[in-house]
Amino acid sequence: MGGGRDDATRVLTWAALLGKWTELARASVAFPKTSEGAKWRKSVPDLIGLQAITHALGEFDLLDEGEQGLALDRAALGIETHAANLVELFAEDSEDPELEEGLTGIDEIDELIDEAREAWDLAAGGEGAESQDEDGAEFAAESPDDEGSAVADEGDEPGVAADESVSIRCGAAPESSGFEWCVEAERIIGEHPADLIEQLIEIGFEGEVYVPSPGSVLFRGEPAAYVSGGASMEVVELVESFVTGVGDARVGKRRQVYRLTDFGTGRVLKDVVIDAGATPPGGQPQLVCAMKDGQACAVSLAPKWVSEIGKVKVEFA
Repeated sequence: MGGGRDDATRVLTWAALLGKWTELARASVAFPKTSEGAKWRKSVPDLIGLQAITHALGEFDLLDEGEQGLALDRAALGIETHAANLVELFAEDSEDPELEEGLTGIDEIDELIDEAREAWDLAAGGEGAESQDEDGAEFAAESPDDEGSAVADEGDEPGVAADESVSIRCGAAPESSGFEWCVEAERIIGEHPADLIEQLIEIGFEGEVYVPSPGSVLFRGEPAAYVSGGASMEVVELVESFVTGVGDARVGKRRQVYRLTDFGTGRVLKDVVIDAGATPPGGQPQLVCAMKDGQACAVSLAPKWVSEIGKVKVEFA
């Protein structure tokens, strides 16, 4: 992937592309005032987006290793979002009875989609590859070293597991997975999601959303938000603007934070982070469902007085 590029060459290449994209955007204004012309005008941002991602993936090797997994997840989400938008615009007009799913039937556009997906495959094949079979096929599967629970020591930062989960490296989230955000700040306090719900309904989001219970305190490393069911880039950006103090989105299954308390003294014993489908360890769940199947869920207001919670031990089961 051309590790020998110098900065001047990269700047010139991006400048040339920017010039072409600017010309395309300007030309779109002159498209006919017809339904067909409207489709092409609407397609411009997605066409440019696909080309930008394809070019950026060509420079994937310039990223630090620690940034590559997230970059792949972001690129995959962008490619499939742009492709889906273009398919929605043009595929229904195709006369090809054997048109492949995920393509538009317009050769020029389908070539852009294929090029972006091939660029992603090429980048993913070199990222984190651990072994190759006899035919040269590469594998980049990752998993925690220890399948058991990881507990933060008393002297560690709050909520940091000894072995943090890693994002799934794939072209799109599996049906059983979505996008998760984890706390990056020392702690965050949950806000009521009314505005977020309203914005997601307005753009037609039909999936599910989990956010911190209003007034709850979550610590570094703990999951703080989760979306699934057609999470477009717009949905991701809305969630990230709502839940402050978190890192970037990562692909994964939904997890829950359970807060275990000594009911005799009211003292918080620990938090347990566990897959949402696993048997609950008891305690109070800290993430609430704000939307289900695109419908708003009832979310209680934050308590009038939010008690101050000190450092909490966190287990990752």
